[in-house]
Amino acid sequence: MTSGTLVAVQGRSANEVHTLLLTLAGRVALAGGSLEIAGAPVSRRGTDAVRSPEPWRRRVGFVDARPVLFGHLSVAGNIGLPVRWSGKRHPREEIGKLCRSVGLDAVNDCWPAELDPAEQQRVAIAMALAYDPDLLVVAADPGSAGLDQLSRTLVDLVRLEGRTIVTSLATPIVQAGADQVLTLLDGRPIGTNA
Repeated sequence: MTSGTLVAVQGRSANEVHTLLLTLAGRVALAGGSLEIAGAPVSRRGTDAVRSPEPWRRRVGFVDARPVLFGHLSVAGNIGLPVRWSGKRHPREEIGKLCRSVGLDAVNDCWPAELDPAEQQRVAIAMALAYDPDLLVVAADPGSAGLDQLSRTLVDLVRLEGRTIVTSLATPIVQAGADQVLTLLDGRPIGTNA
């Protein structure tokens, strides 16, 4: 997978798709083989899931289908936490840029409870992007509202910003914008098509 690639993962079992995403995100240990990101090994067979999350987050951003946001902080406040933790020199500018890149600049003063689940997920995507990860892994809840905008956000992040994203979001927009569609059957890829 090269930089600026969108890979859609699908399968008969939502659990096996989610397990693959969790493995890429370092939350689940590999049963076999090894995993490399940008040519550097990150885990080997039999090793535990990543124990020190901070360096991992700098390489791989993970956004679960139901992200946990800080309810007492606005959208901009939630995005601002990792921006500050990542040591950005101009946090306000970076927060504004991240809000715009995920299409949330109009709601940056809103509270997480005021957003639909897909908007909350876009906040979490912006938070993950604060570390400028090599890979962004995005799990999806197919029953969520606002999936078309979330899908467009993912496609735009790949096309306009050169991000590399793996997602389980299976909307027509993602399918049309994907460079690869990986289909899993019993935990193994049975084919890809572009």
